[in-house]
This record gives sequence, C-alpha cells and structure tokens, in this order.
Amino acid sequence: MSALRQLVRYVLRGRRPEVREIPAAAPPQTRLTHVPETTPVAARADAWQGPRLTMVLPSINPEHYFGGVHTAVELYREMYRKFPASRLVILDSPPRPEALAILPDHSLVASDEASNVQRQIVPYSDRYNKTLPVAAGDQWLATAWWTAYAAQRLAAWQAHEFGALDRIAYLIQDYEPGFYPWSSQYALALSTYRVDRDIAVFNTGLLSDYFCAQGFAYRRSFVFEPALNPVMRPALEAMRASKSPRNRRIVVYARPSTPRNAFELLCEGLRMWGRQDPAAQSWELLAPGELTQDIDLGPFRLRAVGKLGIEEYANLLCTSAIGVSFMISPHPSYPPLEMAAFGMTVVTNGFANKNLSLISPNIRSLAVLSPEELAAALSQECAAWEDRAMQPEALAPPGHAFLSSDGLKAVAVRVGEVLLSGVTAGVARRPSRDSGVGPDRPGWADDARVPKEIRQTWIRDGLVVLPGLVSEERAARHCELVSEVRAAVPNGRDEYGLGDRIGQLHQKIPELLDTLPMDALRNLLRWALDDEPLLFASLNFDRGTQQEAHVDLIYFCTHPLYSMAGVWIALEDVRMEAGPAFYHVGSHRWTFDFIEEKASDSRRAEDPLAPADVIQTRGNAWLARLANRAREVGSTAQPILLRRGDVAIWHAKLAHGGLPRTAPDLSRKSVVYHFIGARSRLYSFEEFFSYSRSELLKRPGVVVPEEKRGGVRYQRHPYFVTYDGGRELVHPLNV
Repeated sequence: MSALRQLVRYVLRGRRPEVREIPAAAPPQTRLTHVPETTPVAARADAWQGPRLTMVLPSINPEHYFGGVHTAVELYREMYRKFPASRLVILDSPPRPEALAILPDHSLVASDEASNVQRQIVPYSDRYNKTLPVAAGDQWLATAWWTAYAAQRLAAWQAHEFGALDRIAYLIQDYEPGFYPWSSQYALALSTYRVDRDIAVFNTGLLSDYFCAQGFAYRRSFVFEPALNPVMRPALEAMRASKSPRNRRIVVYARPSTPRNAFELLCEGLRMWGRQDPAAQSWELLAPGELTQDIDLGPFRLRAVGKLGIEEYANLLCTSAIGVSFMISPHPSYPPLEMAAFGMTVVTNGFANKNLSLISPNIRSLAVLSPEELAAALSQECAAWEDRAMQPEALAPPGHAFLSSDGLKAVAVRVGEVLLSGVTAGVARRPSRDSGVGPDRPGWADDARVPKEIRQTWIRDGLVVLPGLVSEERAARHCELVSEVRAAVPNGRDEYGLGDRIGQLHQKIPELLDTLPMDALRNLLRWALDDEPLLFASLNFDRGTQQEAHVDLIYFCTHPLYSMAGVWIALEDVRMEAGPAFYHVGSHRWTFDFIEEKASDSRRAEDPLAPADVIQTRGNAWLARLANRAREVGSTAQPILLRRGDVAIWHAKLAHGGLPRTAPDLSRKSVVYHFIGARSRLYSFEEFFSYSRSELLKRPGVVVPEEKRGGVRYQRHPYFVTYDGGRELVHPLNV
C-alpha cells in the first residue's frame, strides 16, 4: 500500500497516522583508499653483471599451487636454463619450507640482501620501507595482473636507471579484468595489457583469439597449448589395455574461492539433478580441489577429498566416469581436458569463442549455463554410461596434441631468446626494428586507415582473407591470357594438361596487373609494410604446388623483415582435393633465424657468395628447423580455401606451403603477387645463406628500374620464367 493511500485511510477513520522516529544515520563505514594488489614496489641499483631472468609471482605455497601458478613455474623452469642467473620474486605469501622444494636448486635470499647466488627465491611481501635489487641485465617475466603491474614499474625504473628496454614478458592465462566488477581492480588489470611494448605469452590460442577480439592484439606474442602433466601419463597409458568398467562416480572440480568456477551454480545443478533423476542415488560425487568438508546437497552429499597429489588425481580419473568443471572465462582450464583424456565424459561450459567439445568428443560444452542445463546433461551422461555397461568410449589417442605437445618448452626457448636478444654483456640495448610483426613505431598497431579487425587478424594470424575483390570477368580474362602463353612455351604440363608455375609473366603481359584490386589493398599494404607497396614478382599457377612449409623471406629477404607481403588471388574456387595452399596460424611471430645463429662463417660482405652446395645445404637445414618448430609448438597446417575472386594477403615471415593433390586432375588456377616496401632493401636466397645478418645488411641490396600500370608500381625485369621437367627456362623480353 502506498504511503498516500495509507494516509487517506487514517484520515477517513478519524485517526492520525502513527508517527515513527527516523533512526539516526549509521556512521560512515571505513573505506579503502588504496588498492591492496598494487602495494608499491621500490628498486635499488644492483651490481649484478649479465642477464638474469626475474619472474614475479604471487605465491608458490601449496594452497595456491593450482594450474596457473604451476604453469608459470614450469615456464620459468624451462626459461631459466637459458640464463646464467635467475630468481623468483614472491609478492604476496612468503614461501614456506615445503614450497621451496619446488625449485631445489634455488636459495632463499632476502630482498634487502646483496647476493651473488645464481638461483634465488626472493620474498617481497614485506616490502614496506624495503627495496628490491635491480640490475641492468634483469629480464622480467610476470603472470597475474598485479605481478605484471609490479614488474612493469620495476622495468620502468630499470629503463630510467640503466637505459634498459622497459618491457616485460607477460604470461597471460586468462582475461583478468573479468575477475572483477567494473572497479579499480578492473581498470588496473586492463592497464597492464601494453600491446605495443610487452611480449605476451598466451596459455592457449583460444585466449589469444579472445584478446584480439577485445582489441588487445599484441605486436609480439607467443602461444602454447595445454599438455597433460607428464606425471599423469603412465596412469593413462596403463589404462589403454584395461577393460574394467568405471565406477559410478562423478568428479566435481570444486573451487569455492574462485567465482569464475561457478561453485554455487554447480551445486544448484547437482541438487536439481539429484531431486529429479532417481538414478542419481546410485552415483558417488567426489570433489577434489579446495573443499575440506563434505557438503550436504539434500539428495546426496558432495564428498570433499581436498587437494590431491598428481598421481592420486590421475588414479581417480582412471576409475571415474563423469567430470563436471566450469570456467566462466575464455580460458579452457585444465580439468576438463585432463578428465576427457582419461576417457571420462565431461560437462563444462562455453564462453565467447570457447567450445571445448571441438577439442574432444568426450566433452559436452553447455552453451547456456544454468542449473536446469547441468541437471539435464548429467541425466543424459549417466544414462549413456549405463548403456555402455560403464565402459569408456575412448581415451585420448597417443598422437593427440594434449598428450604430445611440448609447446610450453618450445615457447619458453623462444621467449628466452627474445629476452636475451635485448641484453649484451649486462647492458640492455634496443632490438633491431626487424624483430617483430611490424615496425616499432608507436601507434602502428592502431592505424585507423585499416579496419581494426583486419589489423588484429594480421598481427595475430599473419594472414588476412578479403572475399570477392576480383570480378568473374577479370578472373576469366586473366586465365585466358595465361593460357595463351602456356600454349606457346614449355611449361611442364602433366598428364591432365595442367602446367607448372610461371614466374614474372606480368613482365610480358602487363595487363595481368589489372587483376590486382589495388584500391582495396593499398592502405593495408602501406600499413603492413610501413611503406609504399612495390611489386617485385608474380607467380601464375595452374595446379597445386604440394610445396613443404616455407617462409618467403629466405628466398627474397628484405630489410626490414616485415617489409614484404604476398597477395594470392583465386581465379577459380579452390577445392580441398586440388591441394590448396596452407599456413601455420601465427607462425609469423616465431623467431626468425639468420645463418649467424646456426651456420655462420667468417664471410665478409664483399666476399663472393658461398658455394652452391653449401647454400643448398643451409637452405635444407633451415626448412627442416622450420618443420621441427611447427611440431614443437603443436601447430598444424590450416588450408586456405578461397572462392573465385577472393584475395589472401600474408606476412613475410608466415610459414606456408601446398597440401597434397588428392585429385590430380583438378586445377587450382591462381596468381600470387609479391610486394616489398619501396624503401626496403631486397636480398636473394644465395645472399641470405652466404652472409651473417650483420654482413648482409652492409650489402646494398638489389636496385631495379621501376614502371607503373594504373595503380600498381612494379619493378621491371626483361624476362619471364617457366618450369618444365625440373628445368628453369628463362624467356628474354625486348624491353
């Protein structure tokens, strides 16, 4: 009843309304005036000489040693082998004696102590009125956002004091602003994502993709995929020969202290399932994780087993049927993947671009997360197990990426190399502008001339597809012109009448340049090359190349390295059976090796080229290392299936090639145009494998006359090239 109506009723009855005393206002609550996570860090100059890896962590104590901290320590463990010295700086919880056993070769060193110990664990939670020793050669690694916040400020002090790089390597394991409501912590977590400065190390490609979708496309980043803990693998391998039925047991990943694990929602769903499904009474529910006491959910009890050792956990998965594990964030988390690998069926949730059912058929990813959806999923999964007489459908096969991936180790090596490249004899220096995806120029990644989504895709994946830029008529005319040449010169026709590639045909027929949709490509190429685009080569294809993975830069190396791009135009629909081109997503962000790192000699810039056999041997070894790197990081070839008129543009450092032609009678008519920056220097395959990087850059590069047709500026060469039976045929032109 409204206050007005109540007053009217009292007046009509001749009664006065009751007058109540308004209670006095409560005294104002004491409010925080600081953000606890950002307790200031202070530095002092340290005389340490040489590179030293410094990782900043919240804690390594057992109660905090879950997946994220474990992964951070494993990354540190793999990286510090590259460094003569290293240390863990602990911000939050001083390590107890049992925690120190994680790194037995490290010594406990107080932050106010000057120590020459090579491997240190430095507690810094008591940092009030204390400083941390920082040297010129310290290279920073952080993970949780507040450790990155601290490391970034220590690196800034280091840059001011010693002229160092003012950057950190940032192990990103989730989108951490999402841990908070819109708040101070939300804003500060967001502030640590410095895409133009720091080196991002993403735990899973799903998370990397999510960051790009949020507008955080790091100029330099690395990605590794999760892998099963090696300690668990013997138990999994032993299970392969087992025919024993699984227990009617549901393993519930329980972390009440972590909101994104949705413990309350999980309990509501379990309770609903227990009340609705009579079969629930025959199932046991166990909760590894944080719980230390059982929870009465009404129809049954959720039995707490606490934090299990790795071997205990593996044995539990070997005998259990169903897993339930939620993670309301873009990171997949490890428990669903571990459970699925052991043949359990798992109920988890989707989030944004995350759908774990695409990774394993044993995973059911709920698009809508609610108690009703969980209850229904559990009923269906329990019934399916009963139908199979409690036999698992399948364990993860031996070749599955989750079992065989050594991606973290490979990424650790690469990140260590990048950090070490910024340190010489203990004095920091700025890296060459050739070292990244694009120029080091501030604001490059935010250039509004190119749509944001295209910029993000280029930086993240190294390849952008622009559909339908070339008309059917233009594609048909292009094919007609190429066919006329094929009919007139030897060009390696096979039994199906499909010829080999033709190089530089636009030199003979400049009209072929009209196929390039330069109005649509110009700004993208200007941005990617940081220069005006200059065409220097073309290749026309009749059929798939079936070429192994390679990187264009070893065949035509530019300075700067990013100043080259390929433009591939499909002149007909590309079918899988025809052997489409493929690429390794994000491989342009892999470290690019010059021969000085692997096979350098004392050759000077003015010396003649290395012998042909030496050049070929070095080239083969380089390609073999590229293939090994793809295996190390668990990267698989992704086909590029274009429709006629689609255009794909790829980065100079992108690993790409051609898939097998399973239907050799199918053509794959297409053309590739290669661009460089007009001010860049271009070096040949022979030069690249003859000189070290420093000597190569002393050479002048190739200088070629230029011409222009329409909007295409191109180098003029007096020949074109066909290939026939393994022979290269050069056809001179009168120009």
